[in-house]
Amino acid sequence: NSFCTLLACFFPEGRASARGRQREMVSTVAPAAKDPVEALLLTTVLSHVAMLPSAVMLYRRRWLFESASNIFCILTSFMYHFTQSIERPFFLSELKWHRLDNIGALIAFGLFFIHLANMRDASTEMGFKFVVVLVALLTQEKAPWDVRYTFGPILMWGSLPIFWHLFVHRRPPQYEWRHFIIGFGSLFVAAGFFVRGLDEKTDPFRMYHGMWHVLGGFSSYHLWRVVSKPTLNNAMAQFLATGKTRDENLLPV
Repeated sequence: NSFCTLLACFFPEGRASARGRQREMVSTVAPAAKDPVEALLLTTVLSHVAMLPSAVMLYRRRWLFESASNIFCILTSFMYHFTQSIERPFFLSELKWHRLDNIGALIAFGLFFIHLANMRDASTEMGFKFVVVLVALLTQEKAPWDVRYTFGPILMWGSLPIFWHLFVHRRPPQYEWRHFIIGFGSLFVAAGFFVRGLDEKTDPFRMYHGMWHVLGGFSSYHLWRVVSKPTLNNAMAQFLATGKTRDENLLPV
């Protein structure tokens, strides 16, 4: 659902003023008044179940940082759509859940591009992960509905694997191309459902938006398998499982 949050910034449908000066987005894809709450809970909330397999897969591989960020992204998106559907706060308001969803989306994208870079040095990789979190927090606190502070970090992190393979590894990436094609192909189809569902008047019960969640979850599962044996994560998994690691676990990239 990360990409959903980012696309939604281009299509604001509601705004509210704060102290007569600030204007912030209240709801990006508001449900139609005729849609019953039960239907919305099924299509836009329970559809997040499709995103769980990627989180489980990351956890089983002992990629704890990525797994935790993935769960955070799913949780905040779930709560955002839940409060939007019932039209009342639940612990936090819809607006606050939405801002957290934006933060989770930026972190998820940053970690994914670090994953594609497949770095050799553990401290370098961890340093980039911390920078991803800091940039997400700062940009979303600065202007959460300004697309410059949303797509700017995404473009920056998206260039990282290109730079790393060109100037550090100095060879073409060794990806699992089957997962690459399935992942990005299903993401393209999912984005089509998202755009189709932008107009709630022509999206009965938010079914198109729900399909975005389902296909987005399917896409995420395959995209996180593009790098089948990442150098550092494989060694870290060995260390967490046995308490020790060996040089041969640092696989060549």
